[in-house]
This record gives sequence, structure tokens and C-alpha cells, in this order.
Amino acid sequence: MKLWLLYGLLSLTLISDISAQQVNTPFPNPVLPGYPFNESQYLRISVNNNSPLEFSGASDLDNGLVISGWLKITIYSSTSWKLTVQSISPYAWSNNHQQQPVSIFQLKASNSNLYVQVRSTPQSILRGSGSKFESVFYIDLQANPGWDYGAGNYIANLIFTLTSQ
Repeated sequence: MKLWLLYGLLSLTLISDISAQQVNTPFPNPVLPGYPFNESQYLRISVNNNSPLEFSGASDLDNGLVISGWLKITIYSSTSWKLTVQSISPYAWSNNHQQQPVSIFQLKASNSNLYVQVRSTPQSILRGSGSKFESVFYIDLQANPGWDYGAGNYIANLIFTLTSQ
């Protein structure tokens, strides 16, 4: 059962810049109509490291780039939980109307070795058990566009969803 749907979107800008709205979802904030509000669970997301993804040479395109600690995610849940991420579209779009699949982006918890590809379907990135305290996680962003896509500023909108398990 979904207890909370994060209503904010994060925008990734590939090549020159990464920008994102700070999204806070503790108690007094409104929720989407039709989604239950449960005070025993909340999610806060903020950009922790706003370094640009600038591919400056062949090795960057061959190996990809990583922004360590890109997001700071704070979760409070009195029950076991799962956090998923998905893109609104299967493609990131550029300012000159080019596209590339969002699967060139991968996310992982900073203390993990396992990256999860961003897709247009929910992908689990974190799980936890209930606690009386907030849990703070840092999320690394990796981008591996390779040589198949043109230069430009690419935007992808992400939805993070916290559900009880």
C-alpha cells in the first residue's frame, strides 16, 4: 500500500549543469488528492552536491561520470519501507529536441556498490525497517551516455515514492 507519493520532480541536466528543486515532504505539507497521509512516515529530498556533469574528453564518454553524494534523502518511517525512483518518460530530452534513454543514469546509495538504472517504471533504490529516528542516506548519480548521443542539455524528471512494506 502506498502511503506517500512524493509530489515533486527533480530535473537532471546532463552535459553542462545539474539542477533540482529542493523537495521537502514533512508533515504540514499538502499531499496529492487521493493519496493517504500518514504521520508515521515522511520523505525529504535535497540536492547535496550540485556539481555539473561535464563530459570533457573521450574517457568521460567511455567510462561515464559520477557525482558522489548527489542527493541527501531523509526518511522517517515507523514501519518497514521501500523507496523507488522512476522517470516520467523513458527519454531525457535536450534543448535542441534530441533524446536519449534515461537508463544512461544510474543511482545508488553512497554506501552501496550496486547501481540501479533509472527507468520509466519504479526501481527500488533503498529499503529499511521502521525506527523511532530519521534515517539519512546519500545517493550517488552516475551517467554513461557513451558516444551515441549528441551534445546538449538533457532533462529528465524523476519521481521518488516511499511505500510501507
